[in-house]
Amino acid sequence: MNSKPLALLAILGLAGCVDQQLFVKQTLSYDQYERDITACQTASTQSVPVSNQVSWAPYIGLYTVDANEQIRQRNYQICMRDMGYAEATIPYCQGGVATAATTLANNPAHRSQSVAVGAGTCWIARGDGVPFLFTPAAG
Repeated sequence: MNSKPLALLAILGLAGCVDQQLFVKQTLSYDQYERDITACQTASTQSVPVSNQVSWAPYIGLYTVDANEQIRQRNYQICMRDMGYAEATIPYCQGGVATAATTLANNPAHRSQSVAVGAGTCWIARGDGVPFLFTPAAG
């Protein structure tokens, strides 16, 4: 059995569990955070739609590249900064903190609470693609 595909899947699985550059902003609700991210993603995609280009390379064969990906990403970043967000490196939540963050992320009643970004803030990947920021209570 070829172990390369298994190794690649393991690496891809771990990729979600590392520090990420995320946009953060104090004193807004989780619901507003999600709305702002979605609005900027939508606006950047409408401004700069996907432009898949098919190419060929030796040893690779045919592959597809979105020629607009970088400029669309810049549009998204500018949109988020225009809304008052700043980029920060946020670690992935681990252990019991990840469990607490997941519980909170899955609680619809929590959506109206404010995001409090601080020294202990971490993130988890939600199923809908929006990162969930979590700051453990001091204690």
